[in-house]
Parts: sequence; structure tokens; C-alpha cells
Amino acid sequence: MARIYADRVMETTTSTGTGNITLAGALVGFRAFSDVATTGDIFDYAIFAVDADGAPTGQWETGRGTYSAANTLTRTTFQASSTGSAVSFSAGTKYAILSENGASLSGGSSAYDAPPTKPAASDFIQLNFAGTTTVVDGSSSVILKETAISTTTVRAIVRTAPTAPFSLYSRIDFSKRLQSGTAGGIILRNSSNGKVVIIGTSGSISFVCTNWNSLTSFSGSVFQLNLTGRFPVWYRVDVTSTGYSIFTSPDGYDYDSALSTQTLASFIGAIDQVGYCVIAAQSPAATYVYSDSFTAPS
Repeated sequence: MARIYADRVMETTTSTGTGNITLAGALVGFRAFSDVATTGDIFDYAIFAVDADGAPTGQWETGRGTYSAANTLTRTTFQASSTGSAVSFSAGTKYAILSENGASLSGGSSAYDAPPTKPAASDFIQLNFAGTTTVVDGSSSVILKETAISTTTVRAIVRTAPTAPFSLYSRIDFSKRLQSGTAGGIILRNSSNGKVVIIGTSGSISFVCTNWNSLTSFSGSVFQLNLTGRFPVWYRVDVTSTGYSIFTSPDGYDYDSALSTQTLASFIGAIDQVGYCVIAAQSPAATYVYSDSFTAPS
């Protein structure tokens, strides 16, 4: 699944109502959606109805669409239309275009932000908590907070991971990401040996992956990247029976190439718990978990 852009993509359709659009072939001089899209890809679309002479009738709609199956455009997110809501198209010919719509370009509709899957604090078990640690349900996120300063203490919330292979999709933020030594993010854990991998932000380094022998014993860095202010919003961790790979995305749909791929044998051994953590090394800090799912956003 990817967000795509392409020039001169336009097909006819005779679909009616407010449902999916069955694409019926490209116009002369244009390409079909199937020439540029694969199943699951997302894009901006525009649809407008025409009369027998090809003149617009006045019915039109723009939005975000998904190429959900061969020659099928699913109208995923409405943006604008001739009626102010999703159009129930009348019988007759329509043109469906792969476009780049005003609402997306202006950011007014957050058209490409994947919908979050907000967890609940009760979904997790607490690890290495103290009287200074809290986890609460906020209006849009679970908030894990630590107020006691410690450079070698990881506070964590975890849940049981599925049997590999699986992927974890997370949208998180961190309150003190520019505070040197203070860190937070995703945690991968082996409950048998206590080892953990932390993936997230840390001070001026910005983005790190670190190994810990336990929640109070740092082992070493896997990688550290200075992203000069470009902090990840969405994370994806792909876990197999032999390793894991780390990806980031600005929107939850379109992920960069893997930042790192590690074998389980190189350190952690196995992953049977996943969750989130915070390290308040310089000041009180919090990790905000807006989305937590083993299923890709749709």
C-alpha cells in the first residue's frame, strides 16, 4: 500500500449511487488506474458526470480513494462535491481522474493522515513502575509519564505480541524529545530473559534504537540518526521468527525504506511483548500513544 501520484490517468465509468466506482477503460490519450496503481494504493480522485456530448452535467465529487481491487475505485474519504456531501451519481457516463485535490494540498482535510487506533491504558501491563510513574487515558492518546529523573530507568507498558510474523503500527509523540538523554518510544521485550529493544527519540540525536539488558541496564546503541527536526510520526516494526525491521512514515500510509534490520539472535533472542516506554533522564517526560495496532491503517 502506497500513496501514489501520476499524470494523465482518466477512465470512464457508469457506476451509480454513492458506492464504489467500477472503472471501464481509459480515454484516448490517457492511462488507466491499473497502469499506475496496485491493490491497496491510495490517491486523490475527481469524478464528474457528462452528457452524451461529453459536456459536464454538474455532478462532481473529489476525495481520497483506494484502488481496492482490479478496476475498482473505493471512495474512501469525501473532500468536496457539487452537493456538499458524497454524491449519489445518476445513470450515465462519468469520468474518474487520479488528481491532486485542493483540500489535500492545503492540508485542510488531513486527507492523508491514517486514522489512529487509540489504545486504552487497560490494554497494557505496567513494568518497572514507581510512585512517580503514571499511565492514563487522554482524550486522544494513552499518556505514559515519569516525573522522577533517572538516566538508567525505563518505565514501560507492554502487551502480549502475536506469534511472528507480525507488524506493529504505532503513532506516538514524545514530550521532551530535545532534552539530552531523555527518551521514549516503542519497546520490544523478551519476557524470558528480560532484554528489551527501544525504538524512538532521544535528545539531540533525535531518533535511536538501543538495546537494554533489562529495564535498568543499558547495553548499547543499534543506530542513532540526527533527523534535524524531521521527527517520525508513525512507526512500523515488522517482526519475523528470526529478526525485526524498523520503518517510519509521516502519515501512516507511505513508509520509508527500512531504517534498520536486526536479527533476534544478535541480542534479544525473541520478542513476545511489545509496548511503549519513557526515560526521564533530564526532566519529567511523557510518551503519547495515539495509535497502536497489529493491523495496517485503512
